[in-house]
Amino acid sequence: MAETPILELIDSFKAYLVLERNYAKGTLIEYGSDLEAFVEYLQINKKEKQLKTISSINEDDIRIYIENLFLKSKCKSITISRKISSLRSFFTFLKDRRYIDHNPTLEIKSPKIPKKLPIYLTENELIRLLATPDQTNAEGIRDFAILILFSYTGMRISELQGLNLNSLNFDENSVKVMGKGSKERVIPLIEPVIQSLRKYIAIRPMADTEALIISKQKKRISIRALRDIVYKYRKLAGISVNNFSPHKLRHTFATLLHNRDVDILDIQALLGHASIATTQIYTHTNSKRLREAVNKIDK
Repeated sequence: MAETPILELIDSFKAYLVLERNYAKGTLIEYGSDLEAFVEYLQINKKEKQLKTISSINEDDIRIYIENLFLKSKCKSITISRKISSLRSFFTFLKDRRYIDHNPTLEIKSPKIPKKLPIYLTENELIRLLATPDQTNAEGIRDFAILILFSYTGMRISELQGLNLNSLNFDENSVKVMGKGSKERVIPLIEPVIQSLRKYIAIRPMADTEALIISKQKKRISIRALRDIVYKYRKLAGISVNNFSPHKLRHTFATLLHNRDVDILDIQALLGHASIATTQIYTHTNSKRLREAVNKIDK
């Protein structure tokens, strides 16, 4: 019996991620890109015109591929770890569906990823950033609402872009967010955020869309436009944080919570992290807090 061609299996795997696992579009693209790059490598490395079946792939193929990523492609550990995860998920899917008898990734270990502290704004920098939009005009009112939502809810950029008018609940001072894996969570809103949203909605043009934040063309604002807005006001505020992006405002929100001794489990819930390990990067402490902690001994 002929085996299913490997590219068809990749398509089946991607369909499984969408239909059964509810994976986000961005994650799906990453998985597809990783798997296609692996197949392309094997086609060249095995000197075959076409890699037709899955049966010719073994553990050695995967180990040599990973070694190539380290030595020739100079990939970082975090990139290689992601690619291994994509392969592991793919071959686990194939084994569960009985396309293969043995999973060749079982003994493949991911490289250790060095822990990096998140980049975030200080409170003074955040105040400067939020003071920058000119709220005497409609664009400034909208842009301020965007910045304060990022800063005091910790939303991902895709989550903010996906907000609709009915996502807001002013009776309960909260917003409903659709996170990764189509998981909903409710984020409480503080008074400055509520005021900014009320002000924006009052001047928001009538549009044929339920999107909360809309563009000048009266359509749902794009991811790229949101990035450009954050970068624009970072520059106007004179904030020199390297590689600044909306995600840094998510880091800022989490750091503000941690510095106010909010429980890490509560931070995890607010950010929508599936694992507490992801949230633990925010448990860093700065030298000022360490000094204050030590100084308490002398009192």
